[in-house]
Amino acid sequence: MSIARAWKRTAIINKQIISIRSSDLIKIRDLWSISLKPATIIRRFAFLSNIYSVAKYEWQLYYIPDNPVKLVKKPKVKNDRNRRIIQNITILGSNPIESPKNELDWIIKRTKSKVLPTIICIAVETAMRRSEIINIRREHINFEDGTLFIPDSKNGDSRTIPLSPIAKYTLINYLSKNNSKNKLFNISTSAVSKSFHRALLLAREDYIKTCEKYHQEENKVILTDLRFHDLRHEATSRLASVYSMHELARITGHKDTRMLLRYYHPDVIQLGQKLAQSQLGQLQFNVINQMLLQLL
Repeated sequence: MSIARAWKRTAIINKQIISIRSSDLIKIRDLWSISLKPATIIRRFAFLSNIYSVAKYEWQLYYIPDNPVKLVKKPKVKNDRNRRIIQNITILGSNPIESPKNELDWIIKRTKSKVLPTIICIAVETAMRRSEIINIRREHINFEDGTLFIPDSKNGDSRTIPLSPIAKYTLINYLSKNNSKNKLFNISTSAVSKSFHRALLLAREDYIKTCEKYHQEENKVILTDLRFHDLRHEATSRLASVYSMHELARITGHKDTRMLLRYYHPDVIQLGQKLAQSQLGQLQFNVINQMLLQLL
């Protein structure tokens, strides 16, 4: 749901902008807090706050009272969840078919859904949200350019993202078997999460049985406490090693690049090498060489 549509569903939609009070907004905040994450609530209030600023200072509607959003205490965002996909799962004596190397392959192996494997792959390759993935249409995909158009996202804006070679191959393979003229995936967001969780539980059971079969102690972390939304975090973490923060924001759809800071942990040595290899670094090396030649 876009931010604008979210506000249209609240009680203030029937009020004039000059009659909206902070008390009205506090009631909405408390109602949203029951089911929404703090970051989502903050984004929605930032949207409304911007409307007041534009109306008063750009449209010069000076009769509008002070921005009531400023009087509403915002919930604190806690980015505590940093679950990554566990790789290199090893059960000594087992073969790759009965014991896949990463958690997603275990889950894909156990799902009965025909669309979940493709959805999982697209999620972990593109950092797209559930709602964005299930609304993909054939006309949104440009295989020649290797891009995918997302017409409507959580923040209300459209964007075009690059497709990795694996993402392109996965979509081509899926479309060769499912030639849909409308949406690629006939499934709801809630059904995606339920299918993912169901396959996760079955995969965990298989993992435990395989460990017992080969007399290996199970890892209590593998295939536990994993959510579909964690795939977006996994994808963003991977893409952070490829793109700059502003480039990554265009792909993930984050309006505030500060939300991406936790994905960047540059190594100081690598930063030094990057500076030395840059145009500035090469220019400085040339200046140093000229200075050394003059000393000879």
